[in-house]
Amino acid sequence: MKPQYKGFEFNQKSMHEEEDYWVVEGIFSTPEEDFGGDIVPVQAVKNSIAANGIPSFRHQHDGLQHPMGKIVEIFYEGQDSKLKAHIPKDPMFSGFIKLIKMGAYKGLSIGYMVNTEKVTWEGNVRVLNEINIFEISLVDSPMNGGTNIQAKNKQETMSMNLSEVKSLSDMESFLTAFVSNSESKTVISKINEFKQRDAEAQVQRDADAKKEKDDEREVMRKEIEEDIAQKAKEKEDAEADVEKERLKKEAEASEEVEAVEKKSKLEAMLLEIKTLTNKDK
Repeated sequence: MKPQYKGFEFNQKSMHEEEDYWVVEGIFSTPEEDFGGDIVPVQAVKNSIAANGIPSFRHQHDGLQHPMGKIVEIFYEGQDSKLKAHIPKDPMFSGFIKLIKMGAYKGLSIGYMVNTEKVTWEGNVRVLNEINIFEISLVDSPMNGGTNIQAKNKQETMSMNLSEVKSLSDMESFLTAFVSNSESKTVISKINEFKQRDAEAQVQRDADAKKEKDDEREVMRKEIEEDIAQKAKEKEDAEADVEKERLKKEAEASEEVEAVEKKSKLEAMLLEIKTLTNKDK
């Protein structure tokens, strides 16, 4: 037999508080036709409980996670099948309690296997006369419109400890105590979007800061190069001035020597003339 699931909608919420747990009561099966075109007679439920015992109490039919608590009683009112379950007063369940109180869960749903040999038909409606209910879950999208969950609360508000929130996953669980699961996911998605945007903005800021520093270094490098070039030119000009002065002095010295030589030659010539003149006399 293949596992199947059938849900029942509820529209009331209240809760009874005990010292160590919350007591939740609700209809988990009615003989009304569900959205899948099936009917589960109350006798089929009674026979399943009598034969197999009270099923486990879970969340969204997730058998891989811990139970939501424990179903402590199955009872019947007319054709409706009801349960009473205990949910521990533990931080891991506080979000579920708030969701129940705010009406986020839309129903209870049974997980069962059906004996197809016992199925009968009423027109197009399938009547499941023999089933094996192995678990009952809180769900947000049931298939039947006839169930409700009841609770009486002494405490209208509950709070989760924010110090226990260590990750976005924890934050998502925390938020489900105040908003729907889809809204919680939207908030987390927005947080991730903002984180990504902030990360990208930080990368851009870092890139801009690096470029600014690189530009400052480039300006400084050019200023140093220009200063070195200016000093080199000044040194070259100074050396040129020294060389020019040296050449000038050499030229002046050469002119002085030449003038002395000319004067000596002239004096020699005059002396020679004077000597010749004296001989003629």
